[in-house]
Amino acid sequence: MNCLLNTAVKRRIHDINRVTFHVPVPHPTRLLAEHDLFYVTKGSFVIEAGGQLIRAERDDVVLLPAGVRHRGTENCEADTRTLWMLLEAEAGDAFDETGTGEKTEDLLPLPLIIDASGRPEILHMFENILLYWVSGEKNRASAAVTLLLYQLNELGGTAERPPLAEKIRQEVLLNLNRKITNEQLAAGVGKSVKTVEAAFRKRYGVTVHQYVMTEKLKRSCVYLTYFPHMPVRDIAEELGFYDEFHFSRLFKKAYGVSPSIYRKKKDQPG
Repeated sequence: MNCLLNTAVKRRIHDINRVTFHVPVPHPTRLLAEHDLFYVTKGSFVIEAGGQLIRAERDDVVLLPAGVRHRGTENCEADTRTLWMLLEAEAGDAFDETGTGEKTEDLLPLPLIIDASGRPEILHMFENILLYWVSGEKNRASAAVTLLLYQLNELGGTAERPPLAEKIRQEVLLNLNRKITNEQLAAGVGKSVKTVEAAFRKRYGVTVHQYVMTEKLKRSCVYLTYFPHMPVRDIAEELGFYDEFHFSRLFKKAYGVSPSIYRKKKDQPG
């Protein structure tokens, strides 16, 4: 089964946010006027939609089409988390129950579940769309959604589950908002610290700690650019640095300027 989405029109967002299901509950039974697109960042869901049973786990992307009733058939895991968006149903959108609809110039077919493991850029795109949305950049968010849909179409649910180093990297990307230790990462993937460190360095050529710091600083650039009124100390706290001074010292070492000067340069036209 596929959902056919019209790419010839501006894809509008109705709402977007995160949600955590702290206790095991089934996915709500609903019939929405919008497409429900969400990324499972932790836990799992079992949902029936249009006669298809969807077993979604971490790093799966689920698309519940507008006008198609869906319901949870089992309780989710405790603390299941998703990053979700409701997309306006546009003229030309359709639900293809046979799943045989082909991609045309304007219609993009997407399966109801897509395995995005091993492709951390998909989660990054969800994150960026949320940042654009909350910062009031609705047009930019809309453009990013269209790009995301094309990326999901290319995946088509065929991506393989990632090797150990990729799992470690995903653990890092999902936990950039806190202090991350190698012991915590090892527990998250069920391996020893020594195995985690060796596998990661062999695959990426850097230590886990170096990669964590690099990704935290990259994320800080997004906050500095799109959240101009967010204090530097709050950014440091949000990303799990020890304090503002620790963050500023590492930022200047990486980019040659302080976070404040970097923000001012981004605010200048041209």
